[in-house]
Amino acid sequence: MKDIINQIHQKLKTKAKPLSPKNLEKARQFMGPEFQSYGINMAEVYKIIKKIYLEHENSLDLSKAYQISEELIKSPIFDEKTAAFSFIAHFQKDFNEDTLRIFRKWFEKYVNNWGTCDSFCLKVIGPFLKDNPELVPKLEDWSKSKNLWVKRASLVGVLKISRYLKPNYILKRAEPFMETKEPFLQKAVGWLLKESSKWHKKEVVDFLLKWKKKTSRLVLRYATEKVDQKTREKVLKR
Repeated sequence: MKDIINQIHQKLKTKAKPLSPKNLEKARQFMGPEFQSYGINMAEVYKIIKKIYLEHENSLDLSKAYQISEELIKSPIFDEKTAAFSFIAHFQKDFNEDTLRIFRKWFEKYVNNWGTCDSFCLKVIGPFLKDNPELVPKLEDWSKSKNLWVKRASLVGVLKISRYLKPNYILKRAEPFMETKEPFLQKAVGWLLKESSKWHKKEVVDFLLKWKKKTSRLVLRYATEKVDQKTREKVLKR
């Protein structure tokens, strides 16, 4: 396994395009003060990982994939964290109920920005839950975590499967976050409601009208981006 990890490290370093001090400063304003990157496009990282995975596919199993991905996601470098979830995504067919417990541990220990959080959710957790809807409730407990990124993942993890979930369930998942003061959670719950409004407009709008005097403007703005202008104005009007 060490040879695969070293191969990934080496390939990423070969493709590195270091950010200028100015661009790094901008990236840190956007991603957080701890952000470090090789400057590689995410699509290029996915391409690198796919090629390496195919080279070693026959010698790998889920247990080895966990170990390789955890070594990668430990890195403080964004591109290596991206490589981690890109690599483990190739083993989705082998995931099981314990997989979510392992992912939660990774979020608690190694995820340190919204970019890694959201990409992991959209590329790995969401597709897994789409194929295994009986495990969706397992993410409910994540919303009670003290860790910011675990809490955010409890929402973003079901984002792309919201069309398949009952609206009352989505609203139940959103409710604990409607009075949060944390911007990353405000944006996440607004994003989930926005996505849900494509399929359950009436239920989402009614929910927002009920909460509009208690929740933040940020939540309301995000949540109403996909509804018609007249309805949006009604929700946003205090």
